[in-house]
Amino acid sequence: MVIVNNQSSSVRVQVAVPLLETRSLASEGPVADSSDTNPYTLVSNLARQLSAAAVRAQDRDATLDPQALSQKATQALSELSSSTADSHAFKGMPRDQLALITYDEGGEFSVGERASAWQEAAEQEQLWRSSAKTRALSEYNATGNMSGFVSEALTHFKSLPAIEQAQYPAGY
Repeated sequence: MVIVNNQSSSVRVQVAVPLLETRSLASEGPVADSSDTNPYTLVSNLARQLSAAAVRAQDRDATLDPQALSQKATQALSELSSSTADSHAFKGMPRDQLALITYDEGGEFSVGERASAWQEAAEQEQLWRSSAKTRALSEYNATGNMSGFVSEALTHFKSLPAIEQAQYPAGY
């Protein structure tokens, strides 16, 4: 299990993969973690890749302002837009982990893997927007305002990784 917590513009990674739950999504099979004293714990290649990507993302987010992050995102997405993606490679993966893969420049992930992660993130975002729109219309029809929707949209925005927040207009 890989837990990536992206709150307050910092990324914290905890990696622990029990032997019975170990499976690799991105590369070869699991690799024993020599730094672990528990012989029953393995860390998958995907967990290792995500951990390395999280460290790079934390450094990137700490050193770049929102405008530079936006430019970096635009550049990465431009590269990925012409790539072939496996639409099910990262199905159901959390958004913060998808962003680590999509915007990673460390060579941990292939361009195809990054495009797949971007595609899954876009699908998740579309689902959220569709359901949020339905809730907003229901709220408006019931109350005449959309204060709950505005609060939900702000919470959603704040939950996004810094590089994805930077893609919104300034002052959003």
